[in-house]
Amino acid sequence: MVPEYDWELHRDLIAMREKYGNHRRFYKSAAWRRLRQQVLEEFRYESQDELHASPARYVRATCVHHDRYVDKYPGWALSEWWVDDKGNVHRNLIPLSHEAHDARHGRYGFKPKAGDANPVTDEWW
Repeated sequence: MVPEYDWELHRDLIAMREKYGNHRRFYKSAAWRRLRQQVLEEFRYESQDELHASPARYVRATCVHHDRYVDKYPGWALSEWWVDDKGNVHRNLIPLSHEAHDARHGRYGFKPKAGDANPVTDEWW
C-alpha cells in the first residue's frame, strides 16, 4: 500500500509551530510515542547507521529519525514511509543511536548545557 501525504496533519503541525515555535507537543503525543515504540521494536532497538557501518557491532537505538524532516514535510510525520515525485516508496522512520541521530542532523562536538559557566574564550588566556 502506497502511503499518502496527510494534509490535515500538515496543517496541524504548521499551526503548532506558528503558535509554540516548535513541535515539542507533537513529540509528546500518544500517536508519536506509539509509532516510535513500534519502529524501535520492529528493528529490535538496533541503530541502523551503525548496523550498516559494521554488522558485527550492536549499538542500541534510542531515537527514531524522520528521513523527511517534520519541519519541511509535516504530513509525513506519522508515516513509516514516504513517496517521492516518481512514486518510489522510501522508509521515513529510522531507528538510530543518539550519536548517529546527531550526526544525521550535523550536530557534532561539545555544546555547553544551559546553566554552565561561560565557555573559555581566547580572551581568558
